[in-house]
Amino acid sequence: MNTAHLNLFIVDDDEAVRTGLGSQFIARGYSVRAFKSGELFLTAISAASEGVVILDLRMDPGMGGIAVFNTLRSMGCPLLVLFLSGHGTIPQAVQAVKDGAFGWLPKPCDETELLEQVQRAMQTATAESILRRNQRDARKLWDTLTPREADTALLDAMGKTAKEIAKILTERDPNRPINYRTIENHRSNVYLKLGLENSNTLQKFLRDNGLGL
Repeated sequence: MNTAHLNLFIVDDDEAVRTGLGSQFIARGYSVRAFKSGELFLTAISAASEGVVILDLRMDPGMGGIAVFNTLRSMGCPLLVLFLSGHGTIPQAVQAVKDGAFGWLPKPCDETELLEQVQRAMQTATAESILRRNQRDARKLWDTLTPREADTALLDAMGKTAKEIAKILTERDPNRPINYRTIENHRSNVYLKLGLENSNTLQKFLRDNGLGL
């Protein structure tokens, strides 16, 4: 799984940590961006930023790691967070993981453990990025359906026959009655536009992409 297109962010007020970690990961092919404060980091990313951030829990002056983490959550940003935690902040790091952080490491951390954690985080971030892209593409396809085709698709995925779908849609809107042959045409159009074969693959398409089931 290729992680090269995703950034690895390092946010730490200690220049030696930023330089040391950055050099390690650049040498291993990662695209690294380092910041000395949470504020600078947050100005450089957006709600759509993807990848992994190694985030120091305690930074002085300015925002601490928890504040940065909470800001990312409020933005709905998909960046995965790995905390670096000194002895006195370990309980905070553990709580942050419960709140959705990917993980944490003691500071100073074991190099092998750090590399393994970052690799796992990057693999997860890449898989999630692919899923989001696939869902965006699926929604674009879904938006090509007419309203009646979309209604037909949802009912077809529930296992309804063309006659049953026609009856349901006519009852919903008696001013726009529809017969089962028209439903069969709509269903064919749905499969063609979405690149699907049958109601089973349609059901999976809808479920996997959060489109109604």
